[in-house]
Amino acid sequence: MTIRARRTTLLILVGLFLLSGPTIIFYANGWRVDRENWRIVKIGGIFLGNIPTDATITVNGQLSGNGTKLLTGTLLNNLLPGNYDLLIERDGYYPWEKTVVVEPAAVGENKVVLIPKQKPEPVLDFPIADFWIKESSLVYKDLNGRHFLADVSNLKSR
Repeated sequence: MTIRARRTTLLILVGLFLLSGPTIIFYANGWRVDRENWRIVKIGGIFLGNIPTDATITVNGQLSGNGTKLLTGTLLNNLLPGNYDLLIERDGYYPWEKTVVVEPAAVGENKVVLIPKQKPEPVLDFPIADFWIKESSLVYKDLNGRHFLADVSNLKSR
């Protein structure tokens, strides 16, 4: 390899390093190119609290892949700033819909409440005066002063 070829190779590699280094750093810090408006913006996210694992999440009419599951909800991240139409559906429940605004470098929190289509059957058919919970047991007292013991995992066991 000649000296001229070596210098050319070195200049090309240094140029690639100088171009790709800052690009990688900006990408890792959450900067993205908004191709709709041709500008560089910081991404944001949406946190949806209390979503069941079998619910489907649709963002702007497209299935989202259900986002990142966390202990208390789901995180939809890497979203460009703007308005997003959310639709959350689950079998046996009414759908939850909302338009959410995503701000740059921020995560907005939304509590999701899915309402069942059928009224749940009552577990207890009489009024309760007081109750206590200990581990997996439920102790309750009716208005006549009688005490009952139930296993929480099987509430029909009273």
